Amino acid sequence: MRNSARRNGMILGLVAGFMLAPVTFGQRFVEQDVQVIVPQTEGRMRHYADPIRVVSVGVDVVIMDQIVRTTMTLELTNSSKSQAEASLLLPIPDGAAVTGMHFDGLGDEPVFRVLNAGDARREYEAIVSKMKDPALLEFVGTGAIRTSAFPIAPGATQHLSITFELVAASHGGRSSYTLPRSQVMVGNTTPWTIQGSVRTTQPLTGLFCPSHEITLVPGEGGLATQFKAVIDSDSDSGSFRLVWFTQSQNAGPVSATTLLYPSPEAHNKLATGFFMTMLNLNADKIDLLAATPKREIIIVLDRSGSMNGTKFVQAKAAALSVIQSLNDGEAFNIIDYSDTIASFNKNAVIKSDKTMNQARDYLARLRVGGGTNIHDALLAALRPEPGGQELMPMVFFLTDGLPTVGQTDEVGIREAVANANTHHRRIFSFGVGHDVNAPLLTNLSRRGKGSTTFIDPSENVETRIAEVFDQLGGISLTDLVMTMVDDAGQEIPGVLSVVVPATLPDLFLGDQVVVLGRYAMAMPAAIRITGSLLGEEVTVDVPVDPGEASLEYASIPRLWANRRIGFLIDSIRQQAADGRTVQSDPALKELVDEIVSLSTQYGILTEYTSFLATEDADFSTAAGRQASLDDAEERIQDRAVRGRSGKGGVMQEQEIQSMGKSRAPGMAYRDASGKKVQVKNILQIADRTLFLRGKRWVDSRLLEKENEKPDQTILPGTSEYATLLDKLTKEGRQGLLAQRGEIYLLIDSQRVLVQNPE
Repeated sequence: MRNSARRNGMILGLVAGFMLAPVTFGQRFVEQDVQVIVPQTEGRMRHYADPIRVVSVGVDVVIMDQIVRTTMTLELTNSSKSQAEASLLLPIPDGAAVTGMHFDGLGDEPVFRVLNAGDARREYEAIVSKMKDPALLEFVGTGAIRTSAFPIAPGATQHLSITFELVAASHGGRSSYTLPRSQVMVGNTTPWTIQGSVRTTQPLTGLFCPSHEITLVPGEGGLATQFKAVIDSDSDSGSFRLVWFTQSQNAGPVSATTLLYPSPEAHNKLATGFFMTMLNLNADKIDLLAATPKREIIIVLDRSGSMNGTKFVQAKAAALSVIQSLNDGEAFNIIDYSDTIASFNKNAVIKSDKTMNQARDYLARLRVGGGTNIHDALLAALRPEPGGQELMPMVFFLTDGLPTVGQTDEVGIREAVANANTHHRRIFSFGVGHDVNAPLLTNLSRRGKGSTTFIDPSENVETRIAEVFDQLGGISLTDLVMTMVDDAGQEIPGVLSVVVPATLPDLFLGDQVVVLGRYAMAMPAAIRITGSLLGEEVTVDVPVDPGEASLEYASIPRLWANRRIGFLIDSIRQQAADGRTVQSDPALKELVDEIVSLSTQYGILTEYTSFLATEDADFSTAAGRQASLDDAEERIQDRAVRGRSGKGGVMQEQEIQSMGKSRAPGMAYRDASGKKVQVKNILQIADRTLFLRGKRWVDSRLLEKENEKPDQTILPGTSEYATLLDKLTKEGRQGLLAQRGEIYLLIDSQRVLVQNPE
């Protein structure tokens, strides 16, 4: 920190590692002619007359066990022709201590105050009152840093960096960190880059971000120790949250943890809510050299006429690369097909220099031509017995076209493949280009407990296949089953419901399985995970106490709803495989109804429910609600049911895959052309959704009653307003009041209209 212990009339105290608020003499902290910069609300509080704006925000987070050091660097510009002054107001986690500041501009470096949650609230409310903008209210409950005024020359760009530290909350090996950011970045054009690293004394078993999509960098044992998030749109609004897990000393080869988010309503004296369970393998608890199973990979290679050209060259190179990457003692075979089926060998062979050279020559001789007999090619790969019980059998199935020869019926192919897979081979499908039956490939892989990868015509086939192969290190926890048990280990039925995914996938070393669902329980119990690891049964019990459910995990309900909607859309596409699903089908109507209901309640838009973002969507009348359902059903019929191949069919399948990822959905969706559509009139606040109707924000739970007279009307500055803010703050929902104009909320079964200034 460039400030000395006494500078600009400031005395700064450091006691036992905690920073005391600086005491100032004659230093102005609030000035009438000074612009207040709040980077978390950039685009909301900024006035056109304000010359200073935030160009970018860079955040570096260093985590050492429970100590988290955050350095935030703001790039500021003064677009005016005269010098301007700014003062920074930075919401930070309550209890954080500032350890450094740097300003590269001219003049004195700004001094600062560190405000606790109570003082920060008064500061927020004072600025809200002055600016007539409630945006800052969502940060009530956090602390803050307030700087004195600092100058920025006309046309200049300056950087201001602040470093603060805190002790992360920890419970049972689970730690969490939250960086406050606005949940509503409407009009925001400021890019954020958040990156960091995690180092722990105990082995790190998992790193997870429930709020944003992050890139993870693997460390030792394949576990991620570094992360990065680039946030550049309104759809990525909200506080940045990070959760990491450490291994207990008596941990076994599998680590599991569960997060709970409580529902405010109780049913029959049962605690209800949403859960998220995460599973990881502990590399240091497994003898990797002795335990790694050997693989038997059957490569099923499409050589039909449509594969002609670069993609067939790349496909052959990919097959050769996979074989070369196999370890000693592992086995392989090549099945190649067009309208006829051929193979490198009758059965899989052990990799050696000899078989490697033979496979290279075999691939070099292959030529393209003919139709596409998917059915017979897959059966040829699945029927032979694996070379031995010590081998893990897998199939890499590649195609670039629709089935045109032999059995071409979608249902017929997928049922025949499922029945033929008596040796439980894992099936990994690769769809090259857009002329593939996307739902068919997804079904083949899911029932084969593998995955599907769609390769765009502009992408390199060899690279994409190599990416999948690199993830399959061999060690995996298979045949996973989740149940709830009591203290005696007896199963308790009905506690967990609407679980996604319904069938748990294999857990590979360095990967993570995330399971979400709802719970209803009367007392603490345990989620029991059973599976097979290296031929041995493994059981993991994860304690679950509804009393430990936390409002901090407000993203869990929306994560669950997002995955649930993806599951429902996929169910419709799979049920439509027989070509007989029609608009009058009651089963289809039931699924569409649930999709619309979840989309409305949680503000999750898809191309099928994008009408929710228009003013024409009317839920206040029976006719309006039915019109919305009919609209969704028509879109689903046109796209999900009939759009099975082509660019649109592949994009739909990729969108369903993305909905299954472990990140909170934003206020955006992709239309039929694949273009990302940003939504400005739907807000996601904690576990609530607000719809803009005219000049009024309406709670999604009140859409059917939006025209009814409210039970209570509340004005800012009143005791009723303060009481409501206190209540919502305790629930983690204070952001509901951080909007301009009227806000129509359902509060404890009462319809409450809040009249914020426009």
